[in-house]
Amino acid sequence: MKTLNLLTVIVLAILMSCASKPKNPIEGTWNLVYFKFIFPDSTFLEYPGNVAACSGKFMLLDSNSLWYFRYKPNNDSAYIIEFGDVKFKFDGKTYQETYKSAQDDKFIGLTFHYDVSINNDTLTLSGPGEGESDKLGCVVLEKFVRE
Repeated sequence: MKTLNLLTVIVLAILMSCASKPKNPIEGTWNLVYFKFIFPDSTFLEYPGNVAACSGKFMLLDSNSLWYFRYKPNNDSAYIIEFGDVKFKFDGKTYQETYKSAQDDKFIGLTFHYDVSINNDTLTLSGPGEGESDKLGCVVLEKFVRE
């Protein structure tokens, strides 16, 4: 009987160690559908709104993330392109990203924290965290839908 119990425990331990790691709920590719950037002087960019055109993606896998936005404010003739290559952590509520590269070198090495909520196929990201908006230059609210 002791041998059977020991064998059962060993088999259960092996099966539990083989169980797949639960997938991080933010991993995958997300398409940008809404954003609002609020700057310290209270001006803002918003899509849809005072931004004529916008496209963007947020791609997350393991602890790496790539994102890019391409948008054109209504009163501008040129598109603005922003991007980042970051290491991220996600604890189920807070998304933390540390820049490895970006369109502006001043962001490399900086870390920002955002609140994230996921409702069905929609991811909402807002922030950055307290004291970080000065480093980023604005406060953001972004909505993405899963691709």
